[in-house]
Amino acid sequence: MVALATQTLLSKIDETLTFTICGCAGSAAEEFHRLPDWFRVFVDINVPGAHGLSLARQLQEFDAANRCAIVTASDNPSWIAEAKQMGMIGYIVKTSPVDRFTSALKSVLDGRAVFPQFTSNSHPAGRLTRRQKDVLSLLHRGRSTKEIASQLKLAEGTVDNHVANILRVLGVSNRTHAICKAMELGYILPQDSPFFR
Repeated sequence: MVALATQTLLSKIDETLTFTICGCAGSAAEEFHRLPDWFRVFVDINVPGAHGLSLARQLQEFDAANRCAIVTASDNPSWIAEAKQMGMIGYIVKTSPVDRFTSALKSVLDGRAVFPQFTSNSHPAGRLTRRQKDVLSLLHRGRSTKEIASQLKLAEGTVDNHVANILRVLGVSNRTHAICKAMELGYILPQDSPFFR
């Protein structure tokens, strides 16, 4: 419903536009592989097959972040900050009044960045390295430092260093909180693939 309403608004802004609506993260990735030259990509946060910013991160890996705008009901300061850091062109809160929502869509079409203002005393989570994501995925599965070291062929001290850096980047104090925060931010997908890509 929201995708169709957004399409209607975009059509009113520019009737020459053509659209592709994808119902899940998997079909969005397939469409992008098939037609990688999309002019703009509007990404919802919690479509089936995605969690948090996972689909946005996947599009970033396709070097498409500067053409992407997140459209979501969640006014999450950490997500807004990370979307900016990824180079996204916008973050539009779909619960905004229609005139503000339409204005934000027009700005994104015109190539102007659009992000909500927020005030937060906390520091938004930074980005994790690929190795930190690997360690986090195994932590999520309940693996100990020794088991993670064995599986990733690392020294136990190196794993502990990665865990300490994960806690610092996510702004949390223990492993359990790190897993919860990582799920909230979309670093851990619902299906929890062996290594996050």
